[in-house]
Amino acid sequence: IGGKDSMSGTFKDLHVPPTLVAFAVNALDVRDVISPEFKQPDSQVVLLPLVRGEDDLPDFVRLTKAYDTVHQLI
Repeated sequence: IGGKDSMSGTFKDLHVPPTLVAFAVNALDVRDVISPEFKQPDSQVVLLPLVRGEDDLPDFVRLTKAYDTVHQLI
């Protein structure tokens, strides 16, 4: 787990709001990894619509279901 805890939001003449950046990594079985590149010339690209709630945040329940469906179809 790592991140950037500096709240300085200045770069040259650009001023931005304070931002917290965090990341994490995990070890997993390589057989469970699905790489992102196309596997063959006729590979398909699928666009999943991002449904947002009244608070304008993504509907994570629907998004997770969509991702699960895509994962099953791969």
